[in-house]
Amino acid sequence: MVDLERYFERVPYGTKKWFSKSKHPDILAGFKHTVWAEPRLGFPPQLRHDKFHAVDYGELCEIHWDKWNPETHPWEHLRDDAPHWLAAIVIGGIAGGGLAINWLIKSIKAKQEREKRKSKPTSSK
Repeated sequence: MVDLERYFERVPYGTKKWFSKSKHPDILAGFKHTVWAEPRLGFPPQLRHDKFHAVDYGELCEIHWDKWNPETHPWEHLRDDAPHWLAAIVIGGIAGGGLAINWLIKSIKAKQEREKRKSKPTSSK
């Protein structure tokens, strides 16, 4: 059995290592599926065990370790281990907020136009 703690003790955080499941059949023992990447959505199965993150590609699996376990320290994990996801969330939030503000402004202008048309006297001949 591979002792992942010992194997990764001198490996920098985030460094990916590949393992053959035929050579190490119990490599994923203790890992649990994560909700962040559902296989039914087209992602390969992703698993976690404490700070370890594994991606299961069938015969091979890729494992790396993070400074923070996202299940217990989500913000620290985003900041230190997955800043690209943090940036995507921030950019998505800004874009979504911009779209919401744009929709709100258009709705207010449309309402003002309707009220303006209602208040105009119509000429009858």
